[in-house]
Amino acid sequence: MAVTREQAEAVLAAVRATHPAYLTDTRSPELIENWDWLESAPTRWAIVWEEGPDDWSIRFDLDDAKARVNGIHAANLDGIWIEPVTYWSISVCPLHYLNQADA
Repeated sequence: MAVTREQAEAVLAAVRATHPAYLTDTRSPELIENWDWLESAPTRWAIVWEEGPDDWSIRFDLDDAKARVNGIHAANLDGIWIEPVTYWSISVCPLHYLNQADA
């Protein structure tokens, strides 16, 4: 099962909720569809935020972020796995992708 736009937007909302002090009109994380960063494999959805806090993508904890969002966003975070691609971006993946990698 692929990650839906709604699920990717829920992750974006969680990132924003985790770092509200860093958000401005010109400095905010972006959701990018079909993102391909250098030699990393193309990813269906990515959250990219070059101006964000240092190493935000490495420190971002999806489980902790679930407590910061509510309603539809929290429900859409089920079945999602994230992986840092760079220190300023994460890939949004379906949880079954992680389970297949462990098999």
